[in-house]
Amino acid sequence: MALLPTIVITPGDTTGIGPEITAKLLCQPSRWHHRCQIVVIGSHDALQRALYKEDPKNTQFDRRASAQTGWQIIDIVGEAPGEISYRALERAVLEIASRRAAALVTGPISKLRLEQALMPLTSGHTEILAAQAKNHYSSEPCIPNMAFVYEQFRLLLLTRHVPLSKVSTTLNIPDVSEALRQLCYWLTQKLNLQAPTVAILGVNPHGGEIGGHEERNILLPAMATVEAEFPQVVFSGPLAADAAFRGFNPKNPPWDAIVAPAHDQGLIPMKLLGGLQAVQVTLGLPFIRTSVSHGTAEDIAGKGQADAESLFAALEVALAMI
Repeated sequence: MALLPTIVITPGDTTGIGPEITAKLLCQPSRWHHRCQIVVIGSHDALQRALYKEDPKNTQFDRRASAQTGWQIIDIVGEAPGEISYRALERAVLEIASRRAAALVTGPISKLRLEQALMPLTSGHTEILAAQAKNHYSSEPCIPNMAFVYEQFRLLLLTRHVPLSKVSTTLNIPDVSEALRQLCYWLTQKLNLQAPTVAILGVNPHGGEIGGHEERNILLPAMATVEAEFPQVVFSGPLAADAAFRGFNPKNPPWDAIVAPAHDQGLIPMKLLGGLQAVQVTLGLPFIRTSVSHGTAEDIAGKGQADAESLFAALEVALAMI
């Protein structure tokens, strides 16, 4: 077991389904114990309750690592769910920066819960990790970007949780260039693709041919900049977003990656095709982070309805990246 990589899992909000899906994963060790050890960082009490519901025979829960189970928990205590999830992320990045773990897999958290707990205001999960990475790895700012994976369908978002009315003003050449640069590095250096192909979707209908300026003024200049840095990468676009997904097969897509300027523009086809098997991968961090592709689902928490497949898929992608 000592030779296996250690994966940190943060279940997320205790009021959501995070502890429940984490318990489901831990109770199926045959799917992971021969490839990794797991350290869960979060509320011991919340996880213990979830474990008991998953397996009522589990009345003696040992916090220490076990050669038989292959996992342990680092208990995080807080006054509110948002504080626990935030402190768990702090500790998770510390574990990885200290080389005690190889990757981070995250469960869902809620921005509302963070605000209720008076945690430092950020845009969300990814930004918290970026701030923690800056504390431990470098004084340089960390600019992460969200990618998603299902089968061979790889998707990069140029904007995250931005209202549609603000997408155009959020896009700019430096940020788009950096996002494309991170994608090219991931494809060529981490996935070892020799001549990856990347399609960039247009911001406007029909790729901007009937109106709009973002394709001409932002996307094309950014593409030209990154093409010069990664001549082995073949770019296409900007393409009409609707036509790009006609007859799309995620097992054999026409491109190695697709870039979507807007959140729903990319995530509707990703989640339609991938369902709970879709996994988020954060590019631009100095460590591997994957995540479930769903929210806290507080309305079904504790009812035994939560599906853990996205968490299993996130663990698979993290192991593959290691």
